[in-house]
Amino acid sequence: VIAFNGDQAFAMASTYKVAIAAAVLERVDKGELSLDQLVEVPPEMFVTGVIALAETFPHPGIQLSVANLIEVMITESDNTATDVSMGLAGGAAAVTEYLRRLGITDFRVDRTTREILMDFYNLPAATPEAVAEAIKNNPALVMAQVDPNRDFVADPRVHATALAMLKLLVAIDGGTAMSPESSKFLLGVMSRTRTGAGRIKGLLPKGASVAHKTGT
Repeated sequence: VIAFNGDQAFAMASTYKVAIAAAVLERVDKGELSLDQLVEVPPEMFVTGVIALAETFPHPGIQLSVANLIEVMITESDNTATDVSMGLAGGAAAVTEYLRRLGITDFRVDRTTREILMDFYNLPAATPEAVAEAIKNNPALVMAQVDPNRDFVADPRVHATALAMLKLLVAIDGGTAMSPESSKFLLGVMSRTRTGAGRIKGLLPKGASVAHKTGT
């Protein structure tokens, strides 16, 4: 392995969703969950950011299978599906413990996306409505999405080194992170990722098969 800043911890942003999906699939392998199991997604679970579910289904009454929650969490990077999936995994601490069982140490999962966004924007809530109202009252929050946030980056929570992330990807691809069936399922979902087309994926030869999560 040749690494550049491989041992430096970085804020993972949405790439941590791969670890959440993997932890859910471990529970599927144990028979504690099933991919076709339907899960309620109540409106109070809606999270701002990437909100494919909240935009498409504004009314109560959403049920998604575990498989479809993982699908929209990875391919669309939907934040609501992410937090529901983290709950299915047993919470942030359970995801981190799963990583430790794989021997991955420099990888921390500490917060839901709701909590991350609340901390990032310093807001009391992270629903789409709450954030829209906050931006209406303080338009400077729009620039906060792209401006450096040194306090957020310095916070060690939800950080991983590049080599730790690589170790997780190798474990998924090699079948040690989960069953071969679950590995095939997750890599298939990652191959359908629609975000980040101009990042790592955009620099690879045309027609290259890529399974990724946004790809930064």
